[in-house]
Amino acid sequence: MAKLVMETRDVLESDDFQCVLKACLERGFSRLLDCMAQFFRPTNNHDDAIIVNPNDVYLPLAKIIPIVNGLVHSVLVSNGEPTACMKQILLLGAVQDFAANIYEAFSEP
Repeated sequence: MAKLVMETRDVLESDDFQCVLKACLERGFSRLLDCMAQFFRPTNNHDDAIIVNPNDVYLPLAKIIPIVNGLVHSVLVSNGEPTACMKQILLLGAVQDFAANIYEAFSEP
């Protein structure tokens, strides 16, 4: 058991894992923010053609928390199936390369 813990720690502390984690987090946050964008549309229904700078839109934090809470689960998993976002994360080159390296390193006794 101690060997497994040490090997896992070595993997988690590696530079390759840090790169993969960063890539996954960037893709996940990007998708989450894309989904949140619909909640920041102007409430003015008269002119939908107005382009609004996202940096100029404000929403109280108390209203953002439930939005994020609802989106986190729907962005990653829906009805037990991986969503498009999760599939994109799994298809990242860094993730596939890292998975292949782990498989190769630990497939032999």
